[in-house]
Amino acid sequence: MAETGLVHIMAAHSSFSAILAEEAGFDGLWASGLELSAPYGLQDMSLNSMTQHLDMLRAIAGRTRLPIVADIDTGYGNAINVIHAITEYERAGASAVVIEDKTFPKVTSLAAEGRQDLLRIEEFQGKIEAAITARSDPDFLVIARTEALIAGLGEVEALHRAHMLIWKLART
Repeated sequence: MAETGLVHIMAAHSSFSAILAEEAGFDGLWASGLELSAPYGLQDMSLNSMTQHLDMLRAIAGRTRLPIVADIDTGYGNAINVIHAITEYERAGASAVVIEDKTFPKVTSLAAEGRQDLLRIEEFQGKIEAAITARSDPDFLVIARTEALIAGLGEVEALHRAHMLIWKLART
C-alpha cells in the first residue's frame, strides 16, 4: 500500500470466491467472521470457532497468491488468546489481521439494538501490543479497529481511542 496507494480487497468465504476475486483483478482478500458465519446461517457473534475460521483461511490461502487480511474480531479473548491467534493466522497464510476493541464474545455491528460494549483502552492497547510482539514476520500487519462509532460513542471518542493506541505503541 505504501508503494501503490489504494488497494482493492474483496471479501472471500471460500476457495472458489478467492479464485474469482483473483481472476477479477483484486489486490487482496478479506476473510472475516461474517464471511464464515453466513454459509453456516449464523449471526456474526463469535459463534464460529477460531479453528473453523483458520480452516477457511487455509483453504483460501492454498488456492490464491493474493494477500489475505483476516478479520479476527476481538482476537478470541484476552491478550494471551491474541498471542495464540497471531501465531496460528500467520502459519495459516494470512498477511494481516484486524482486531477490534469490542468485548469477547462480540455481537455483530449489524445487530439492531445489539450489545456494543468496548474494552477499556488500556486492555485494547495490551492486546495490540501482544499481537505485534507475537508476529514472527515484521511485514505481517496488525490492524487495530475501534468500534466507538458503532457503539454510539461518537467521533471524539473514536479519535481519542485511536490516538491513545498510537501514543502507547509509539512508546513501546
